[in-house]
Order: sequence, then C-alpha cells, then structure tokens
Amino acid sequence: MPHAEQRGIAPPAFTLILDPHIGLAVVTGDDVLLSDSGLEQAASAAVRAQAYVELLHRHVESLHRHWGTDLGVPAWLLSGTALHATDLYRLERGEGASAEELRSGRRAEVRDHPTASLRDLEEADRHGSIKQVADALSALGVEWLERHASLIAGRPPSSSEPAFLEFYRLLGVSGDWQQSFVEAFGLSVDDFHLAFAAERGTPAGHPAHEFDARHAPLLVLLGEVPTDVEAAVRADMQAVQSFFAEHFRAEPADYTVYVAADWTSAGDAYVQLTRDTEVPGVCAYLYTADVAFLTLPCREELRSHLGWFHFRNVQERIAPRANPYYPDPDGVHPQGADWLHMGAQYFAQYAYLRSQDPEAAKVLRDRHARVAARSGVPLEGMESIHVGSWGPSRHASRGFFAVEWLVEQVGAPALLHYYRLLDSSRDWRHTFRRAFGVSVDAFYPAAEAHIDGIVTRIPHFADDRDEPILVLLGDISPEKEAEVREDFEFAQTFFRERLGAPEADYTVYVAADDESAWEPFWKAFGGDPDPGFCFTASQGSALVMTLDCGSPLSVYLGR
Repeated sequence: MPHAEQRGIAPPAFTLILDPHIGLAVVTGDDVLLSDSGLEQAASAAVRAQAYVELLHRHVESLHRHWGTDLGVPAWLLSGTALHATDLYRLERGEGASAEELRSGRRAEVRDHPTASLRDLEEADRHGSIKQVADALSALGVEWLERHASLIAGRPPSSSEPAFLEFYRLLGVSGDWQQSFVEAFGLSVDDFHLAFAAERGTPAGHPAHEFDARHAPLLVLLGEVPTDVEAAVRADMQAVQSFFAEHFRAEPADYTVYVAADWTSAGDAYVQLTRDTEVPGVCAYLYTADVAFLTLPCREELRSHLGWFHFRNVQERIAPRANPYYPDPDGVHPQGADWLHMGAQYFAQYAYLRSQDPEAAKVLRDRHARVAARSGVPLEGMESIHVGSWGPSRHASRGFFAVEWLVEQVGAPALLHYYRLLDSSRDWRHTFRRAFGVSVDAFYPAAEAHIDGIVTRIPHFADDRDEPILVLLGDISPEKEAEVREDFEFAQTFFRERLGAPEADYTVYVAADDESAWEPFWKAFGGDPDPGFCFTASQGSALVMTLDCGSPLSVYLGR
C-alpha cells in the first residue's frame, strides 16, 4: 500500500473475501469480507482505508495478548483513528469532500443528535444511528488531537505523519496506552477530555473554563477557524501568560477566549453569554471579567487588548472589586483610587503590547497622552469616579502615567503585590505605602510632575485662571487675526455684561486650514477630523474651527 509505505508502516497482510450475505464490509482476524455492494466499492478509499486501519487495531489486540492483559484503549480512540485515517486517505487521493466539509458534516451530525461525552464511549457496544453519531464524535476527537499535536510541534497538520500512528508505535513498546497518549498527542487524557468538552459546549450562559479543573486560560473555537489562526491565538495566549508570570509575578489566570469564524458560528454562544439578541455586525467582540469573545474580523482586537484582559482577570482573582461597595471615610473605594485601579490595567496592556509590537504600544501611549491632556483635574481629585463629572477615560489615562511612574520606581510586580496586601492593611492608603514604599500624599506631587513632563495639556487646564484662551494656528493674515480676536472678545463681553454669565474656562483653537487644525483636533477630541470638517466643540473643554467655516467665530462661541 503506497499510503502505508509513505507513512512508514509495514502494512499487515489480509485477504479479501466476497460474501453476499453480509453488509458492506466486515473485518474478522486477517480477513476482510465484502458484500456485492462492498465489492463495487472495494477500490474506493473509504473501504480500503477502513479495512487497513481496522487491521491495525487487530494488531493492537495481539498486543493485548502479548502483554497478558487488556491494554484498555477506549473504543472511541480505536474507531476515531480508523475514521480519521479514512479521511486522510481520501484527502490524499483527492476523493470526496474537503477536510473542512468532513469536519462540518460530523459537527452537524453530533449537534443534531446529541451524544454522551467521549468518556462514555469507552466500550464498543453501540449500534445503528447511535453508533453513527458516536463514531462522528470519536472522529472529531481524534481530529482535535491531531490538530493539538501539530500545534505544539509547530508544524501544519498535513506536513508529516499523523500523531495517532506514533501512539500505536509507542503502545507496542510500552503497553501503557495513557502514557503513549501523552507522548504522542502532547497532553494527558484528562486534559484532552476537558478541552474537547469545552469546544463541544457548556451549559448555556456559563464560560467553558468554569467546567474544567485547571487554573489556566481556555480557548474555545466556534465554526471553521483556520488552523493558522488557531495556532496564532494559542501562541498569543501562551505569550501573555509567560509575560505576566515573568515580569509581574502574576498568579495563573482563569478565563475563556471564544474565537468564532463568523457571526453564524458565534450567534448561539454569544446570546447565551450576553443575553443580547442584537446582531453586533461583522465584528463582534465582548470582554467581561472572565470571557473574551470575538469573531475573526476582530482578530486584531484580541491582540491589542489581551494584556489588559489578562491582567484584569488576575487583578480580580486576587481582590475582586466589589460593586456596589461601602466607601472608605474619604469616599474612595476600599480597594483604592479609581485612577490606580484603571491605570494599572491600562499600563499592563501597554507593557505587554510593547513586548509584542513596540510601534502599536507607542500609538497606545500617545493616545493616553492625548486623553490625559483633556483633563485639568489632578490625581487627588480622581480618587473616586463618582466625585467628579469627567469620564472614565480621563482618569484612566492620567492613572496610566501615574502607574508608569510607580513602576519606574519600584518595578511592575508591586502592582499586583498591592492587591495581595489589601486584606492585611488598615485602608488603601496604608496598602499603598506598604506596596510602593511611599505615602499617597508624597506620591501625588511626583506623579503630577511626571505627567506634566509628558502630557501637554489643553491651555486652559494649564493655568490658574478661570477664563477662555484663544490659540491661533497656521498662516493667518494680520487682518483676519484682528477679526478673530474681535469676535472672541465680543462673545466674552456679551455673555458677561449682557447676560450676567460667570467667566467660562475653555480653549478656542482657530486654524488657517485643515492641516493646521489636525494637531489641536487630536489633542481635544482624540481622533482625526472628518472630511470637510470646519467646526467641532466639546462642552466645557475646547472648540476647534478653521477659517473656511463661512461664519465668524462669534457664531460658534454663541452655541
């Protein structure tokens, strides 16, 4: 048999016998009995490969006799490898369906006719349609094992001989099927059953990691996720665990990452986990404390947020952040300031991203600088988000740079050590001193100086006056400048003297053209202006306009 020779196995001898009284084909000893219809298909890949592998299994029975005991190889593994070998043979000859079509068909068979788990298929005592579904599940299990063995070996599944052949070789040497399983497929039998069961699905609304006995992230694939994408996601998940264990001395995390090929594959699990029946579009992604869920169009979303998600999971496992909560006497969450809690998460995201993609990390840090520039509230005023009117992004971004300063002083492991010390401290300020070696009061001036050295704040945030500031940008003629200043002063006088309004505190940028407006727009609003932009304002913060708006500045100030 050329296929056997290619795989490095000496094919066993067998005899084909025509028997019109049987079904399609039966294997007994070294004889393959074929019916009339079976004879017509004897040249087909399915019958030949099935017979060949079943004969290998008969060889396993001789191993039983050789070792004087039943080796205990479960029926699902025997039937699953037989079917998987059949698939390989047909694929190699270019016959029948593709690998993805075969896998999809078996998944549909299992989904439409629910079966027990593979653990319940240890004995070969199933018949009829039940056996057909059990065989489909067994083949999916072996296909999963082959994929896993390829991933840990760093090779495509089709690049070398199947791992199940190595399993049988090892079994012939040791007689220990479970140890042979570990050596051939790269994981224990128990770990396989947990991981495979997770991919089959878990009770509605519960993430898969809740049903395994390990404290480790778990990947669940939904639909036809390409092998190279699966390998990349698994590599990312291993990299993030190694990074935080080494650089942050982090405990193991425990969460589930769902990766779906498309919304059709994702829909049922997404609705069960979120109770949200609204289709989120081409790119669906979700992050909770212990679930990351995304479709393939959102692949980069996971890569950019994995550090943040992983750190937050560890952070919550050490000290779950109660909500609602009873605040400390100073109104702050008993686990610490909001800027610290969020800032640590975003710094962790940046630190991991910097280890994987320095350019993307720089973009992220620059974004935090722009967001931090839009707040004039000091860190001390951001200890509790409920005390002010700013959004979470501003205190998180200023917290990012404050945490950056802490890490420069005492190292990244101190961030998680802070949470470990909470239960044995009087309050969060006491914990802060124990973890970082500095009091909160002494920390604030140093951190603010660090932030001011990085963040160029919007001008009205950088002074002590409660009055608007006008900034002119680009090539503006003296005449136009005088006109703009006159409009600016007129608006202040009108609201102050005619309406009795108190002085406002904001910044007005007037740019000669779109190019001149780009930098202040980024600083004020954190993104690129839309095509045709001429005017945008943020209430109580900044106004950016170009001279081609068609109306004088006073019109926009009046809004």
